[in-house]
Amino acid sequence: MKNNSLSAVYICLLILIFGCNTPKKESEKISKEGYTTSGQNPKWVRSLINAYRTLNDGQSIEAANQLYEAAELMPKKNWEIYFMAATVYSTKNKNEEAFQSLHKAIQAGLRDSVLTATYPSLSSLRNDSRWNTLLHTISNNRKKYTQSIKNPELLKELEEMWAQDQLALSQYEEKTKSLDSNASVEEYQLLFKAVEDRWEINKNKLDSIIDIHGWPGNELVGEDGAKISWAIPQHYPDVFFKQKCLSLIKKAMKKGDMDPNHYAELNDRIARDIWQKQTYGASMGQGAPHPIQDPANVDQRRVALGLLEPIEVYWKFLPN
Repeated sequence: MKNNSLSAVYICLLILIFGCNTPKKESEKISKEGYTTSGQNPKWVRSLINAYRTLNDGQSIEAANQLYEAAELMPKKNWEIYFMAATVYSTKNKNEEAFQSLHKAIQAGLRDSVLTATYPSLSSLRNDSRWNTLLHTISNNRKKYTQSIKNPELLKELEEMWAQDQLALSQYEEKTKSLDSNASVEEYQLLFKAVEDRWEINKNKLDSIIDIHGWPGNELVGEDGAKISWAIPQHYPDVFFKQKCLSLIKKAMKKGDMDPNHYAELNDRIARDIWQKQTYGASMGQGAPHPIQDPANVDQRRVALGLLEPIEVYWKFLPN
């Protein structure tokens, strides 16, 4: 059960975030090069946009090739892109290319052997003699990672909190399948009560963690733990709790202890919750971004915050 829970953590985080921890100095350099969506984007940005467009048309070898090439061009390597390429290669029985992509993902920070071992699209690789060695390498990556952070026990606690969040949501989805088409709103609300209870537990636990340790950022719990500490207020419905966390994330971000994406996404989520236009284009609606203030200059605001990817790349990474 524990392994499945940890796998759920990373599967959900793949969907939640396109992580690019960019120092401000680097983002300032990029902005001077003409960092816009008006045809002046860096080569890696154009390459990644084209890769997503191809992938949207279907999981083809061409799409996998383009994802891999885009990942190679990125100024900061992103393991999720290599991993995505590997899953497409695997479904096309291109094992050599899939293993190459996974090794690149490991170099870029892939450290969850459970996610890798159980990911359905990688099933064609499991009988390959290199498979167990690959999983062992990923496990070693995880060990080195946990040794590099200040509080690995707190990371485990956050991972369990997020796993319980995901478990409550998945159980809710399963239970709603048993409802017939005439089910009332009250019946859905009754089933959703368990999810709300879990959100309340996680909110209270995060409050306690903050009281004891301060905001759990990269230095204290690593990038994985920092993502979870950001994701918990994303789910919690109370806007005042979100605003409290946003203030702490902003302080941590200024010290280089939180990914700027986390600040942007929670900031824009709050704007959406209170029916305001968002600032960074980080909050999506049904297949399109929530309305943005001054959209012509959104990329300039993203660069100023320290976000590496322009808005078109960000939108294409998020599911519709």
